[in-house]
Amino acid sequence: MGALTESTTRQSGQITMFTDPPVKAATKVYRQAAVGDDGSGYARGLVAGDPFLGFATEEVDNSAGSNGDLRVRVEAEVYKWLTVSGIDGVDDALKAVYASSDNDFTTTATGNSFIGEAVLYDGNSGQTLVRCRTTKSSTAITAAPTDAPTDAATDAATDAATDAATNAVTAHAVSDPPTQAEVNNALNALGTIINANATKQNAIATKVNANATKQNAIATKLNTNGTKTNLVATAVNSVRTALQAVGIIKA
Repeated sequence: MGALTESTTRQSGQITMFTDPPVKAATKVYRQAAVGDDGSGYARGLVAGDPFLGFATEEVDNSAGSNGDLRVRVEAEVYKWLTVSGIDGVDDALKAVYASSDNDFTTTATGNSFIGEAVLYDGNSGQTLVRCRTTKSSTAITAAPTDAPTDAATDAATDAATDAATNAVTAHAVSDPPTQAEVNNALNALGTIINANATKQNAIATKVNANATKQNAIATKLNTNGTKTNLVATAVNSVRTALQAVGIIKA
């Protein structure tokens, strides 16, 4: 089939989660392209072996931009009708499905990106309903670029204070008492160390607060997804009841 050269349409089922990863520099992501992670946390049209992020809901052109200048909204967990090489009958249900490009889907695992499992096969269209889900770990989506400078700054302050303490007392014979100036220098160095450690503790507290905020956001998303799941279950039960009422399926 080949990778996309323009945006396309795909028939979707229930969508349970969206994300909006940053787009790789000099990259164009087409609507309904399978989206992959380039290995550095940036989204692109999936290349075989990329962690799968989902399907793009929009076309995003970052051709003239740098890493992360634009973001793309993706369906991270979705039921999607796809043409899958290697699936040609109802007996292929539950087979693992992989992507070898942003528009090529197969049951061949080697060198490709896992995207989900086959659920149904439609002999009329030759398409397969695939339960797709992102394979990018949420723990990998962190504030590393922000954390790194913070760590560097606090570590540098601690190192400088340690150096000051080391240099504060001039070497001399054990029998010779330190001078008042040396005592003052040592006390000043100790104060510098205490201040540096306090700065580091404040930085850690800031990170803890930031992580708590992220955890609250995740909890909110989980609650939202739970509500959506309940709505889907209610709808399924209603359909089942209706089918039973007209005798299509048995109670």
